[in-house]
Amino acid sequence: MPTHDPTADLVQRAQDGDRDAYDALFANAAERLQLFVRLRLGAKLREKEQSLDLVQETYLAAHEAFSTFEDRDDGGFSRWLCRIAENRIRARAEHHGAKKRRPPGDLARVSQVLDELRTRTIGPASRAERVEERERLASALADSPSEDRDVVLMRFFEGLSVDEIADRLGTSESSVRRALGRATIRLGSCLERSDA
Repeated sequence: MPTHDPTADLVQRAQDGDRDAYDALFANAAERLQLFVRLRLGAKLREKEQSLDLVQETYLAAHEAFSTFEDRDDGGFSRWLCRIAENRIRARAEHHGAKKRRPPGDLARVSQVLDELRTRTIGPASRAERVEERERLASALADSPSEDRDVVLMRFFEGLSVDEIADRLGTSESSVRRALGRATIRLGSCLERSDA
């Protein structure tokens, strides 16, 4: 039995002019977007750009384009925001002459953590747990090789398919699958060690 996507309702109400729905829609995506931007920036660009500034620029661009957004599937809104953020980050990297930075990654474990973060009720105790989990995930991803981080961010934050990632990186689908596998194993073991 298919589950009901509450985001679809928020999108529809927000596009119909409901300001509270609009605010809730963007607030619900904030944590995932902030994590994506933080991980995607890379050390050199982070020296020149603040994550929060890029999140705000992403929200501004999303606000301007919101009437054209089409909610086609569960999680589509967050992926749309991550793609906008990716474009802003690339523009900043080009502006600063920085090399393209890629995001860190983990396959099954990262998606599990992100799903838990998205669905968990937010009370004071769970909020503290979420911050701790987000920091562990960010740290594990930051320590991953950039090529592995990149494929994870593209797959789980931007929602790209394996063939779309391969096309963007100019590599084969099997190379992308290997990178996702390496990232999954590496991140899983890093996250397990930090639990011990």
